[in-house]
Amino acid sequence: MIDIVVLAGGRSFLPEKASYKSLLLINSKPMVWYPLQELKSVNNIGKVVLVASKEVAEVVGNDYHFWVDSNASLTDNLFKGFEKTSSDYILICSADIPLVKANHIQWFIDEGLKSSARVVMPYITKNVIDKSYPGARRTYVRLKEGLVTLGNIALVERNLLGEIKQLIKKATDYRKNPLKIARLVGYDIVALYLLGLLSVKYIERRAYHFVKGPVRGLLCPYPEIGMDVDKIEDLEVVKRFI
Repeated sequence: MIDIVVLAGGRSFLPEKASYKSLLLINSKPMVWYPLQELKSVNNIGKVVLVASKEVAEVVGNDYHFWVDSNASLTDNLFKGFEKTSSDYILICSADIPLVKANHIQWFIDEGLKSSARVVMPYITKNVIDKSYPGARRTYVRLKEGLVTLGNIALVERNLLGEIKQLIKKATDYRKNPLKIARLVGYDIVALYLLGLLSVKYIERRAYHFVKGPVRGLLCPYPEIGMDVDKIEDLEVVKRFI
């Protein structure tokens, strides 16, 4: 069984419409409703832990097993959610991917578990996103594999969580300071990126040092996993396809 932590605590970019992003309406349903419904059809799912405000939890109703109040930092909220889990691996899922389907999540879990990695993260190429969702604007990085964006789910070995808490906290704290991020991940990563020579395989090998075990970047055929809603333009794209 795989327990799931659903992160739904982000504030809305349209506060006049909803206090929290996950409560923005799409076809009369709050955004968080869509991924929660799909999770019900994924095989071998254990507990669903919703990390959200009380307001969001009340709107969602019975579509989760445990609720954790998102009243702290992103890192603290994440680990409060982890405390409610018990499975060997935990799926982390963002609440702002309303286009995602059960078979997309099932594929990721199945492929992730096959890899035997301690951390598995999906990445999607720009070509795949453009083919299905022309006009969608994503944040891409250029790797040897091409222009790619990260997906909004991850599979993490539960035993690893305590070991990397400080690393996650630093990455979160440093996210707006490029110099500190460079020190954290290593200047070799930065240099290779600037030269256009950085690859997923190199990142995997470098990440092994941080987590003391295998890390896998999974090339994902499902653009919906990377179609998170962060701004008005994203919301309009999603509304066209849902």
